[in-house]
Amino acid sequence: MKKIVLAGLQPQIDSLIDSIDVLLMKADDDLDKTLNAEGYVKTKVAVDTVSDIEDALTAALNGHTDEVLAALNDSNSLNDFMVWSWDGIKDEDTLRKAIYDALFQRLKDMLAESTEGFIDAYEPDLLAEHTADDILTEPAAEFVKNWSEELSKLMKLETNDQIEKVLLDAQKDALSVDETALKITESGIRDPGYRSRRVALTEVLRAESYGQIEAMRQCPTVVEKEWHHTGAHKNTPRPGHVAISGQRKKIDEPFDLVGADGVTYHPMVPRDTNLPPGESVNCHCIMQRIQSEEALGMTVEERRALRQKYIDQTNKEWEENDTARKTEEAIFGKDVVEG
Repeated sequence: MKKIVLAGLQPQIDSLIDSIDVLLMKADDDLDKTLNAEGYVKTKVAVDTVSDIEDALTAALNGHTDEVLAALNDSNSLNDFMVWSWDGIKDEDTLRKAIYDALFQRLKDMLAESTEGFIDAYEPDLLAEHTADDILTEPAAEFVKNWSEELSKLMKLETNDQIEKVLLDAQKDALSVDETALKITESGIRDPGYRSRRVALTEVLRAESYGQIEAMRQCPTVVEKEWHHTGAHKNTPRPGHVAISGQRKKIDEPFDLVGADGVTYHPMVPRDTNLPPGESVNCHCIMQRIQSEEALGMTVEERRALRQKYIDQTNKEWEENDTARKTEEAIFGKDVVEG
């Protein structure tokens, strides 16, 4: 695995964080203009989705903290709360379900919107006879479901870890119930707005990336993709993202991205789920399509037929693989198959 040393990296990281803060606080109209200038599609829908997810996540996180505070205030002491209540609250599935509900359908709709938008930008005549239900292939829709489930689990764990740290510190300092409740309220856990906005923006842009590659796969004229560092939003750029700008790959081949940690990652798209947060949170990179001269000469009917062939084959393979997986799970058990 290739390692590199980036001299003077910390000042760049600090400046990047400052720039992210500025962008996250942008008004929706400014964010719409920024995304549009960078080459994203359905930007008004994207901005509205960011706001919807932000509100839903904030409600979910605040609801969870309210439950913790209510149980804490009902306890005779902090030790009693830790012994009798906290483990039960941590094990509840309410928060994970609320986060999943905040994400899944909104991100699935955004993925479909961005796929349609990029196809319309690349080959608008492909969409003359489509319906809203035939935009996404089955594996694309399943990806959103699986990622929403994974992200909801991670956010639940992260949230409970934050609360538990405050509780353990309070226990160590022998604080009262009221003092502990005040610590939680003042810790920032009780005001998750920034976190919700950051997650919402990152996940909507992630849906744009996966919508873009879904569109590329469905467009017969597109044969390669090229990583493009936008820079339009004037953030301090991530050095690895600048270095990769212009790198070309076949549609289903990963890019080679050297992260700030010196590790070489292989994302299929900007903000790929296999990237660490430092390489994906608020990344605004986008891809450019590379078209085939030969395919550009095909008729509309030929290109529509190829698009439909791709969708049919992809869905058939997904259904066959899904059936095989379910059969294995029935025989060997889900944990063995997933392991």
